[in-house]
Amino acid sequence: MSEKVSKYLRSKQVTAPPGLAEKWADLENDYLKRLWHPLTLKLQEFVEEKAVEKDRGLIELYDNFIQEIELRINCLSLMELCTKVVAQYDKPEDALLFLERCESRVRSNPVAFALHKIVKGSIKLEKQHDEAGTKVILEELDEIFRQYDGITPVHGRYYRLQSKFYWGQNNLLEYYKSALKFLGCPGTSPMTHEEQKEHAINLAISALVAEGIYNFGELLAHPILNSLKRTSSEWLVTLMQAFNAGNVTEFEHLRSKWIHEEKLAKNEAGLRTKVILLALMEMTFKRVATERQFTFKEVAQAAKLPEDQVEMYVMKAISKGLINGTIDQEAEKIYLKWVQPRVLDTSQIETLMNRLGKWRTDLRKAETMMEAEAKIVESEFSLVSFNA
Repeated sequence: MSEKVSKYLRSKQVTAPPGLAEKWADLENDYLKRLWHPLTLKLQEFVEEKAVEKDRGLIELYDNFIQEIELRINCLSLMELCTKVVAQYDKPEDALLFLERCESRVRSNPVAFALHKIVKGSIKLEKQHDEAGTKVILEELDEIFRQYDGITPVHGRYYRLQSKFYWGQNNLLEYYKSALKFLGCPGTSPMTHEEQKEHAINLAISALVAEGIYNFGELLAHPILNSLKRTSSEWLVTLMQAFNAGNVTEFEHLRSKWIHEEKLAKNEAGLRTKVILLALMEMTFKRVATERQFTFKEVAQAAKLPEDQVEMYVMKAISKGLINGTIDQEAEKIYLKWVQPRVLDTSQIETLMNRLGKWRTDLRKAETMMEAEAKIVESEFSLVSFNA
């Protein structure tokens, strides 16, 4: 046992307030008994104490204690402790130097090494605004995570860093994918209400603007949107619901709201095209397969379009794989066969349930008719047999 460590721990017990002094004593007791696993668990709780964080206390704790026992600590647990310590450095250069000291200790464990890179990438992106350096780190992390079929304990933080990078690059499609993956990862640190609100706003804007996103059901079902309730941004949820339902009228009604959101206002033409395409998808979905014939006039009314533009939008929807069918230009009719699967909201599920109910009724009618026909055939067969 190191005399330096024992002296440090005893001095802290003398100067700390009563409740905290007992915890310092527990750390010393486990250290003297070489109880490394219990000591690690206690350290992970200890570094969350606000009183310990005061006056760069975590840096002092690392230099005088953790550094002396780091070889006894699991690599991932050590990196988790280092993540707390590095946050206390004011200058990003000092934080990166500290991480360099930790690197050799955690390199042998891929998950711990990935967390090391995530912390390094966060510093480069958020404090140094080094997007090129962050991109290199994200590419390295992608190589590391390809080794794993499932989700590691640090995947959530990887997707969070990735989403921040893509948001800064204005790559809204990739941001949306990464941000949703982040929300789906278990064990991620809880966000504050303000963080949830910011995340929800960014996700909503990305879903509306990004090319290629025509499925809003997954996001609309996520609890994070609850953070927008009773706020000035609640209209974003209403707008997404309008898109999901292909409701062009509601989209136009909400223009007074979304026109003041920069990313939405700049993409007004794209938003209108998207909601019209979603209107076509919703029309197709609501009709049973045997009744998916529409006149140009019907489509124009539903999508708030001039009739001479209907064919162009239908062709656009078909080319994107949102629907499948044919156009009869002479008869001015559209025959649709298929609509791209989507995550359904409550009203869409209700529509599907009603359709299933109708199919069930039709099947019962068919069954009754077949039973009646079978009885007639049986009766005729019996009569023929009797006469023979």
